[in-house]
Amino acid sequence: VVAHYGRSAVPITFAIRHPRHPERFVLAIELDGPQYRDTPTARDRERLRPLQLRARRWEYLRIWTLDWSTNRDAEIRRVLAAYSRAVGQAQQPVEV
Repeated sequence: VVAHYGRSAVPITFAIRHPRHPERFVLAIELDGPQYRDTPTARDRERLRPLQLRARRWEYLRIWTLDWSTNRDAEIRRVLAAYSRAVGQAQQPVEV
């Protein structure tokens, strides 16, 4: 897991690598903290960022602070499921 991944003004909160291909990131997790607040527009954070990452074959997951604080176990299960999906998708050949 790499925290604050990227060189943009608003880096990805957590970027997670493939277990067997560590040069490849497969999952982006973003939180609704300061980076979320500092994203210039709602369109950028809610639509463009996830689309750009999915186009690069990353799985994308948003974790809301309220959900984390009220039901952490469920959020951990969501993260693990997203990571499992991401690794599985990374195994699939790229369609051209």
